[in-house]
Amino acid sequence: MDELLVVEAAQTTVRSLPEWHSKYLHRCKLVLTPDFSGYDCKWVFMGHMSHNDTSRIPSSVSFDALLRYNELETQRWRDWFLKQPDAVLDLAAGDPKMEMATTRDLLFHIFIVEWVYAKVLNGEAWENEWQKFDRKTRAGIFAVAEEAQPELRAFAESASAAQLAQHYTITSRGGTVRGTGVKFLTHVVFHSTRHWAQMAMLMRQQGYPTGWHHDLVLSDAME
Repeated sequence: MDELLVVEAAQTTVRSLPEWHSKYLHRCKLVLTPDFSGYDCKWVFMGHMSHNDTSRIPSSVSFDALLRYNELETQRWRDWFLKQPDAVLDLAAGDPKMEMATTRDLLFHIFIVEWVYAKVLNGEAWENEWQKFDRKTRAGIFAVAEEAQPELRAFAESASAAQLAQHYTITSRGGTVRGTGVKFLTHVVFHSTRHWAQMAMLMRQQGYPTGWHHDLVLSDAME
C-alpha cells in the first residue's frame, strides 16, 4: 500500500494518509498534485510512492500560477482585440447550434464558463444573472472576465479543506455536471486554456497573428 511522502521545510517524513489528513489538511492551500488527482498544501510537496522508494520528491503545480497564466493571457487578448477591426469578432469559429458560431461567441463562452463556475464555487446565485452581460461588444464581453477571474482567485486562495472536497452541481440547458471544488477549479483552468489555443489557431488561419507566444514555458506566470 502506498503512503504519502510529506516534505515540509527541511524535514522529510513518511506518513500514512489518515495521519497526514488529520495533521495537515486543515492548513491546506490549493495545489495540484503532479497527476492532477488531488490537491496539496502549497508549502508541502506531496506524492504517492512505495515504502521502498522515498528518494524522489515529486513536484506540484500551484493554482496560483495557473490562474495567473490565464489572467495574463486574458489581458493580452483584451489588448489585442481592442486593436483589431470589428470584422474579427464575426469570423466563423464553430457550431451556431451551440452558440459558438463566431469569434465573439467563443470569447463570451470562455468567460461565461469562468463566471458560472466562480459563482457556484463561491456559493452565489447565477441562473438569473448571466444574461445581464453584453455579449456583443468587446468591452461587454471582457467585463465577464473582470468579474469572474477575481472570484476564481478568491476561492483558490481561501477555500477550506471542506470546500475543496465538497461536491458542487451545475445544471444548464446542456445538462448537469457535478464535481468537487478541486475538480471544478481544475476544469475552469483547462477549459479556458483549451479555448485560447483554439482562438489562436483560428486567428492565424484567418490572417490575424497575435504576436506573442502563448506557451506557459514562455510566460511570466511561473518561474
